[in-house]
Amino acid sequence: MATPTASACSPAWSRAFSPAPDPPDRDHKKARRASARRAFFSSGCGDAGIGPDLHHSPFVLHEMDNHQGGSMISQSRAQLMALLLLPTAAQAAESGTIAVPEAVLALNGCWQGEGNVMGKPVRVSIRSQPIALDAMLALDVESSALADPKDRYAAHLIFGGTKKSHPIIGFWADSFGGAFTALGEGESQPDGFDIGYAYPDATFVNRWRIKGAQLTWSIVARDEANAEKPFASYSLHKVACAPAKAP
Repeated sequence: MATPTASACSPAWSRAFSPAPDPPDRDHKKARRASARRAFFSSGCGDAGIGPDLHHSPFVLHEMDNHQGGSMISQSRAQLMALLLLPTAAQAAESGTIAVPEAVLALNGCWQGEGNVMGKPVRVSIRSQPIALDAMLALDVESSALADPKDRYAAHLIFGGTKKSHPIIGFWADSFGGAFTALGEGESQPDGFDIGYAYPDATFVNRWRIKGAQLTWSIVARDEANAEKPFASYSLHKVACAPAKAP
């Protein structure tokens, strides 16, 4: 449906909110308010991309009901209502953006579980959500050693889609700081996806596998001869996300 222009809507606004002599009694006041509503919505402004429920919005009806005794609605409130009537665009990535692969989007949400890193038992939690107008997916990982909760680790991972030969691109940053950040490339698999991060001594291949509400995440170190050595593995289950922490 085409959005009415400001000039097309202006007559309705004028009729709805223009001053008039005080009605002689309450019944006339009610009749005037009802007439104002009909004039406002008959112009088409009530359907200008604002959703079907605005016709019954307590805010809109309250502001109209406050138009009693010929008093004008305040300029600030009128401007606010005009802004509410403007069509709002849903969040969306830039035109032409490659979508985040479905295998990666399956990680969206919160996960908890346990695992081991180089033989050390740990507890791990993951919180993931779309970012950058849904053009990317971000994961925040936190873990601590079961034997010593003060032995902590954190990582921030970002995933996106690309038209390159490896259609998944990623970025790894963690609590070891900027010297240990890395770019990653990967591809989808039937039950998840693989992505490798190249470091000077090895490529750390991350394998994410999802089955229902269960998630396994394993990491191996692959050398130049393609020999793989286990580095870490985790088993997690999906949980309800707690409220985000204040920055």
